[in-house]
Amino acid sequence: MRQQLVKTFENPSYRPPPLPTIAIALHTLAAKEDAGIDEVVRLLEKDEMLAGTVVRLVASPLYAGRGPVKSLREAVIRMGVRTVRDAVFDAALRRGVFDLPEYKETMEQIGLHSRATGHIARAVCRHARMGEDMAFLCGLLHDIGFAALLFAATRGKPGPPLAEIWPEIDSLHEQASKLVTKLWGLPAELSTIVGAHHHVHTGATSRMAAVINVSDALTSQLSVGIVGPADAEGNPMSGDSIISVDLSDSRSLLGLDDVALQRIISEVEPIVAQLAAE
Repeated sequence: MRQQLVKTFENPSYRPPPLPTIAIALHTLAAKEDAGIDEVVRLLEKDEMLAGTVVRLVASPLYAGRGPVKSLREAVIRMGVRTVRDAVFDAALRRGVFDLPEYKETMEQIGLHSRATGHIARAVCRHARMGEDMAFLCGLLHDIGFAALLFAATRGKPGPPLAEIWPEIDSLHEQASKLVTKLWGLPAELSTIVGAHHHVHTGATSRMAAVINVSDALTSQLSVGIVGPADAEGNPMSGDSIISVDLSDSRSLLGLDDVALQRIISEVEPIVAQLAAE
């Protein structure tokens, strides 16, 4: 199975689960310093479901809602272009990429874990005194490889029992995350981070990679980590494990002691609870 999955991803004709073109276009637009509100609104108006999601989220506790808005333009102004981008990616993944009936429970778990990691990453950035522009997207997409691999395991036909393929899915998910985000045309820096988010980085990606590493680890303490299927003895198989020495190095790089981590956990607990309740 591992050889089959590797072969699938190495095939030049491989295409990942599709994202709405609106999400990709919005990411490009949000990267522009002079991105205008009207441009964002015109783009969102091309997809009624995504536009509706943005308007609904304005009032959500997840985005510090202050009540309903009267128009899509007002929603974009209140949230800001980059936050709208994050919300659209979140909605787009739930609408398609995390939707696979054959492995429904696991895909829902991965989706919740990924969304929680994105929100935690924002909080980690604030406590580490660094910009959080890419934090949510890196957190949201860091484990997208799990979803892509499960899609590849089915390939239009019934997939094998999850326990039979889980070790391969787990070991290949970083590599798959890197490839999928690259094929979606997302920034190379993001692909580098999600492609090795369990490891210490150097250079330009080091601090954001450390943020994702810490955020990923904190999901377990908040009961939204990734747990594999039961093995032959009925015990949960390990998944998405983070090596303690890498976590320690990430915390050191960001200057996060135990007190800071506890503050982050307290800050994000209500958000994670809201996510789990949806």
